[in-house]
Amino acid sequence: MCAWVATARLALAPSTRLAATIVIAVAAPPILAGLAVGNPSVGSSGATLAGLLLWPASPLTAGVLLGVGLMAKPVTLPALAVFAGMRSRDGSSARFAALLAATATVLVSLAIPPWTLRDMLAANQAFGPCQAVGIDGALRAMGATSSPLMILVVVTGIAVAYARRRLMDTDDLIVVGTVASIVALPRIWSHSMTLVIPVVVWALEVQLRRYRSAPPEQPNARQKALLGLVLTGLGAALVCYPEQWAHLDELGIQPVWRGVVSLVPVAALLGLGWVVLGPGQSAPKATS
Repeated sequence: MCAWVATARLALAPSTRLAATIVIAVAAPPILAGLAVGNPSVGSSGATLAGLLLWPASPLTAGVLLGVGLMAKPVTLPALAVFAGMRSRDGSSARFAALLAATATVLVSLAIPPWTLRDMLAANQAFGPCQAVGIDGALRAMGATSSPLMILVVVTGIAVAYARRRLMDTDDLIVVGTVASIVALPRIWSHSMTLVIPVVVWALEVQLRRYRSAPPEQPNARQKALLGLVLTGLGAALVCYPEQWAHLDELGIQPVWRGVVSLVPVAALLGLGWVVLGPGQSAPKATS
């Protein structure tokens, strides 16, 4: 499902899209990382992305999927908050039904969750200050007091505020909701990025289309588009392999700089989201 959503915006024939989906599903580093350790983030990401994609057409099914995604691993709460608070082109009744179904699913499953959000945030304290990639890890590496719960609240609030200012469609919801969910995490693993595989693929598609559409008679425009494509490719690599930045303590780098550098995957992810959402991008919308 993560790979299928990622190919939804690509202008491909059905058979070609299926082939692209299979390639992503068997080769994407975040998916491979999740499967290698048997982490439920893969299932959580797939269910959440399916719910965010399906809600206008099938709100009850989408709501159940969103609830399942949240309870499989409690990392997609910001996505649900963005979904609840966004300004949408679609009817509010369908969104209300989806949120109701998601809430009911979560309440029913409360008796048998593998862990809770509170437990996950508390477990983050077991990691040393130099072992975490993300906002929480950066603050702790710098010696600052950090609260994973406060980071979750602040990041979610910013994402919801953005979703209230912008008239959003399903693609926008997927980008804002998934990026906010990852940025709000106290610890970003490689398998965590399964949730943002669509953002990575869509950003690359936008930049590739810009490069192809740049007029040959305008060398500067083509060079600028090529630079954007290269930088986006670099950002995609940083997002797919965030854990590589968690071992900088082995290089003897000062803690404050370890903290700064540990934010590189987060900055790369925000950059990819901006490529998809930013001005001048008019890619086909994901409708199936």
